[in-house]
Amino acid sequence: MTVSWPQEIHPDPDTVTLLQQCNIDCRPLIDPAETFDIVLDCTGQHRQNVSRCGYIELTRSGAMLYARNPDKNWINVDGSRIKKVETILGTPDGFIRSLRQLGLDQLDGKPCLVFGFGKVGKGITASLKHQGAIVTVTDFPGTFSSNNNFDFIDCRQINRVMQAVQKTHLIVTATGVENLISQQYPVEDFINSKAILANMGAQDEYGDAIPKARVLNQRLPLNFILQEPTQMKYIDPIMTLYSACGLYMLEAAESGQLSTGMQLPPEKLEQKILDCFFIQHGIPSNIQKGLLAEYRYTL
Repeated sequence: MTVSWPQEIHPDPDTVTLLQQCNIDCRPLIDPAETFDIVLDCTGQHRQNVSRCGYIELTRSGAMLYARNPDKNWINVDGSRIKKVETILGTPDGFIRSLRQLGLDQLDGKPCLVFGFGKVGKGITASLKHQGAIVTVTDFPGTFSSNNNFDFIDCRQINRVMQAVQKTHLIVTATGVENLISQQYPVEDFINSKAILANMGAQDEYGDAIPKARVLNQRLPLNFILQEPTQMKYIDPIMTLYSACGLYMLEAAESGQLSTGMQLPPEKLEQKILDCFFIQHGIPSNIQKGLLAEYRYTL
């Protein structure tokens, strides 16, 4: 077994020591020429490595990269309902805890602009409203419903978006698109605005055209300033599914039942993990209903 991590992340030294004591190879850099039986990936970092059985991808940004390679066998864990536990409940909780740690959580009555209304964006929007903020969201129109209790702007209407940038107190990116702001919008308006800038995407959504010092946590996900970026109770279900999908893919390879292209996690496996989470943490039925609601996953 080999354990790796992005260079921008500083792993817990005690964890690395424990893994090494178990004779597990731990290193931030993996040679793209190395071959593995299976790759459990995050943000597509190791999609270039050859995998004999296939790949398991955890994030949306990584899933979009894997989708460009239709011949790969891979399971899209980000497309699961369980991922909502982390993204709709856990990630927004970490976001608010990060603002609190920085003394920036006094948001009652203040305008906030959220880029992206996927799973993370929905959760952050709800958490900001819970803090009393006046929230505006920008994304493609099809991501919204008519009963949303916030203002929204078509992300293609650049002038309207930039007007909101100039008036807002806090800007949060949560689109899953790397370098979005640098590539799609006038960056000087962001740099010169009075707004606090934060990224909650797995990758840098502001891009190199915006100085690292202008964005909280140097353009890295804001919750990474915390010792526990996502509380373990929220991340346990998705990491359980992540690992279980690895075993599932190995077994499928041994039995000759591998499918080419993207697969979603097996429904029975996912439901079993969800049931355990609901019972263990006493999740209210209305929250369960939202997490279990069917949704159409697109890349």
